[in-house]
Amino acid sequence: MRKSKSVGFLNLEILELTKRVKSKRGCEAEYFDIPERKFGIKTYQTFEEAYRGWNRQKIAHKAKVAPKTGKIVVIKKSKSESWRFGYETEKAIPVKETSVLWKKESDKLLQKLVKIKFSGDFHTANCGILRNKLVYLDFGDCCEM
Repeated sequence: MRKSKSVGFLNLEILELTKRVKSKRGCEAEYFDIPERKFGIKTYQTFEEAYRGWNRQKIAHKAKVAPKTGKIVVIKKSKSESWRFGYETEKAIPVKETSVLWKKESDKLLQKLVKIKFSGDFHTANCGILRNKLVYLDFGDCCEM
């Protein structure tokens, strides 16, 4: 991975992925787990989508229901002509419906998300575990109620 300096007031970072990195894809975003980085990177097709997701996740983090966000980033895969836009997000562990933590905390997490109007796509694939706590991970446009 090559990276450039932060750019201007947005604390923007431009990255080029030069090696294969594990990713997970949802209907709107793609998540890259880059082992040498403390944060993973969630990307979208457009800067506007990424900025909205980053802003929603910051709000949800303040409500203690989401991972912390970092810098906004622009990513280019080395063999691709296209760019993706996104942001850094703390890494969470996947959760399953059979998890004790899911069974214990999912109803409470959903109630908190309803209060901040971010529960539009609530299910296990959009949640994770961070510091032994259940958190929500999906802040694309379909998360709003």
